[in-house]
Amino acid sequence: MNCPICKHKEQIEILNLEGYCHNVFECTFCNTIWTSTNNYINIIKKTKVSIYVAGCIDEVEYRNEVDEYKNQFILLDPLKIVNQKDDYKYIVETDKELIQYSSEILIAYIRKYTCGTIMEIKHAFDVGIPVFVITDDKKFINDKWLKYHTTKFFNTTKSCLKYIEDQFC
Repeated sequence: MNCPICKHKEQIEILNLEGYCHNVFECTFCNTIWTSTNNYINIIKKTKVSIYVAGCIDEVEYRNEVDEYKNQFILLDPLKIVNQKDDYKYIVETDKELIQYSSEILIAYIRKYTCGTIMEIKHAFDVGIPVFVITDDKKFINDKWLKYHTTKFFNTTKSCLKYIEDQFC
């Protein structure tokens, strides 16, 4: 079984709450506690804000900068979770699940238009997840479609993550 928040499966422990509840699990990676009954997952405790990390595949510097915050947040970076050589349907469906599991925030670094990032933004918006876009390019900030689907724009990754920490933690 995978953790419903961070998707790790190797670090799951079954909690023994004898006489109280069955099928209680804890992820030792993100400390989420949940129950699972008849394929229904009920999250009891989630300790960190989960963030879906969107952006172009080749934006390595951005992803490294975000990774510096792994102790403050649960970072759901699809490039670290999904093998990009897998079937495209599997990749897209898994990314969409990760966006929904993030349940809090999607951040996207945009320096050039990529279809995947734009679709991730649209999907997060459609399921009610706030979208924070990191860019200093006026053509993106002034794009009517992107502006419509974005909760807030930031010039730097650091300012975005500081805002999330101040507002959501």
